[in-house]
Amino acid sequence: MPRRILLVEDHLHIRKNIAFFLRTEGYEVNEASNGKEAVQLLERDEVDLVLSDVVMPGLGGFHLLRHIRSVAPEVPVVLMSGFSLNA
Repeated sequence: MPRRILLVEDHLHIRKNIAFFLRTEGYEVNEASNGKEAVQLLERDEVDLVLSDVVMPGLGGFHLLRHIRSVAPEVPVVLMSGFSLNA
């Protein structure tokens, strides 16, 4: 079971709420506000899972996924988005 999660989300309140929930469930959570920050954290720390927003300024979720696949292909990645086609 993954214990160390990298959470990548550019909206502060959303990131803090998700991180709070994960921590109350016993997970260790590293937070990044964008893809560039996430890459820096991945270079420094090992993680068991990455939860990332798709739409972010700069390095978005799909580009981050490609980077993770090239440097740590064993790390599962979950991409999330708050955008809807019906909005």
